[in-house]
Amino acid sequence: MSKQQILMVLGCWVIIFLFLGFPSGIDKMLALLSGVAIIGLAYQLRVNKKIAEDKNIPFVEHKKEGQID
Repeated sequence: MSKQQILMVLGCWVIIFLFLGFPSGIDKMLALLSGVAIIGLAYQLRVNKKIAEDKNIPFVEHKKEGQID
């Protein structure tokens, strides 16, 4: 499962668990853990995107002196 899919599932989980009727303490703990997981995954996606963009350096071929086209 990709990170994007996990992020979507966590988002759906946050929507659903609010209506499940957990006690207040458990409800707050689940919200905290879900929020931290979402933040962590979003940060990893951002870092991975930046690394991928940095590696996409355009190739420039240099000619040696005296080389004819």
